[in-house]
Amino acid sequence: MVALIATLLLVGYSNFGSKARLINDYFDRADYAERGFWILTGQVPYRDIPTEYPQIPAGLFGLVTWVAKTLLPAEWPISAGFAILWSVFMMIVFLLTVWQIHRMLPVGRKNLAWLLFLPSVIYFSMNRFDMLSVYLGLIVFMFILDKRFAWAALFLAIGVFTKWYLGLTLPFILAYEFNQTRKLPWRSALIFFGVSSLIVLPTFILGGFQAVWQPYGWHLGRVVEPGTLLWFINNIVFNLTGGKADLLSAAPVFTIIQFMGILSIFITRMDTFKKVVLASVVSILVFIIFSRIYSPQWWLWALPFLILSIDKLTDLCLIVGYDILNYITFPVIYDLTGRESLICLTLNVLGLLILSALAIRALVKLDRLKRSIVV
Repeated sequence: MVALIATLLLVGYSNFGSKARLINDYFDRADYAERGFWILTGQVPYRDIPTEYPQIPAGLFGLVTWVAKTLLPAEWPISAGFAILWSVFMMIVFLLTVWQIHRMLPVGRKNLAWLLFLPSVIYFSMNRFDMLSVYLGLIVFMFILDKRFAWAALFLAIGVFTKWYLGLTLPFILAYEFNQTRKLPWRSALIFFGVSSLIVLPTFILGGFQAVWQPYGWHLGRVVEPGTLLWFINNIVFNLTGGKADLLSAAPVFTIIQFMGILSIFITRMDTFKKVVLASVVSILVFIIFSRIYSPQWWLWALPFLILSIDKLTDLCLIVGYDILNYITFPVIYDLTGRESLICLTLNVLGLLILSALAIRALVKLDRLKRSIVV
């Protein structure tokens, strides 16, 4: 499979002459390569080379850049070598993710692992690094399923500093451990925050607090992007008031709302694994829906939890439908017609509606489990 994907990347290196990034998206991988040059120049990430990514990928960017420089022909541009090596690496991670979710699915539902072969999943697995955090998240939930909470806390810390969104699951995990053991989960909390501190410590030592804060400040300073819920609401208000009012100043409010999915912890006791999965679905989807950043690869964050919580054909149809829509929207329509074209924005609205439907379905399932018997 890895050889097949590598062949696909090479054959479609120019996206078959299309204006759309049908297979290869060099933009982000070139950005990753640039962020990895610190290992060749001796510069310090976050202090000398600004980066918007957490510490784990920042380190991996440097490692892959070094491998590309060391092992590949000297005449190859480092960014080109990085792009190939990175995609091959991520497809190995992708296959490990498929294997992991197949292990976690109950007998009779293991075929649901094939949902990871949908087009948007394959595309963003090859061209981004979100699949690495997805795999780490599944490792965390495997340990939770086995009630090995210390190991779950360790891998959660590593996962959070690969992609921060996994931090949204921490309250549910700690609550579940408390309900299972009837003890305060102080050990897991100490492991999580201790490992997190160790990961951040080199950044603090080499660059101080400013270096630690740099990626967070970068994201908080991002503008409202077309295709997001806030962008649509702002344009409606702007047009209704004849240009006299806009909601761009409300972006911080939306940032706060992004974390409101965590409040689903109060819907029911986190005393079963399924409840933790469903609460994680709600929290992650609320974060995505209310974000002012348009990042279609974030779909990967919620997908494994959605797969683990499928119980009706409706769930399956919504997942398949959204994934296909997501790929059609980005990169196809996005590149061919522009991010603010009518068709692209229409597809963005449809995507937000489907994500909302998935979030509501998870909330309803969570509510129905209120009186479930713990086994």
